[in-house]
Amino acid sequence: VYESDRAEAVKAGMNGFLSKPVGLEQLRAMLSEFAPQTSLPGGPAPEPAPEPAADAAAMRPTASDPAARLASQDPDRRRELVEAIGEDSVGELVESFADDLGGLVAALEAAVAAGDPTAIDHVLHTIAGAAANVGFTALAEHARTMRGDPASATAEPFAAALGLLAEGRRRAA
Repeated sequence: VYESDRAEAVKAGMNGFLSKPVGLEQLRAMLSEFAPQTSLPGGPAPEPAPEPAADAAAMRPTASDPAARLASQDPDRRRELVEAIGEDSVGELVESFADDLGGLVAALEAAVAAGDPTAIDHVLHTIAGAAANVGFTALAEHARTMRGDPASATAEPFAAALGLLAEGRRRAA
């Protein structure tokens, strides 16, 4: 998040500001600050069911394989999403993200081929936000880093991560 975004929000009259991805506890804290209640709807989320060992292993980043690291979902964010919307919905969300990432990889390839820094930045911004929301933290950070140097942007790491996500979906089916 850029401080200019926060300043713009305050200037527009907002009382608070949360950047994506917004966690449930973060949201509850903000709501409590500005709309105190004895208990916010939903209250504390129940403890999620333990993840199957195969899923937990698939989410663990692998330092020796950069694509695997980019395709790894942050276990804490996944747990938070499961608490909020349930395991099945998280699976659908990850599938939707992977589908969208395919189009974004193609758009990034086209923007890089055209040498269009504005389009490159837009696509990388979209990848970073979507990946962070779903818990693909390393992928989001990689996109943010590339945004800082659009001349060196390439779609290859995202395409490799997409391939691993697709492989994981095939194994799960």
